Amino acid sequence: DDNVYPRGNIERISKSKKFSPEQVGLLKRLEAAERNSWDGLPIICTAIVAGNTAGLSANYLNAVAGIYLGLRLTYVYLYATVTDPKKSYARSLVYWLSN
Repeated sequence: DDNVYPRGNIERISKSKKFSPEQVGLLKRLEAAERNSWDGLPIICTAIVAGNTAGLSANYLNAVAGIYLGLRLTYVYLYATVTDPKKSYARSLVYWLSN
């Protein structure tokens, strides 16, 4: 809705009556998952560059990157869909494994 301050869209959506509480919750969880996804990016990028510099095989580095991306996608899926506090530990485990 607001291209001048798009980061405020979730806040505006929360206050509007256009979306159900479940939809607002999903949007907030997706936004949080996106923000958390930036946490491990410098680590994996540094590891890939270091591995490349050290002469590790491309197959190995591709496997590491693939596993990382798979874990991060799983993390975002769990973050978006899990609303039960007990089940949220699975999300925390995947987050820990991917960092």
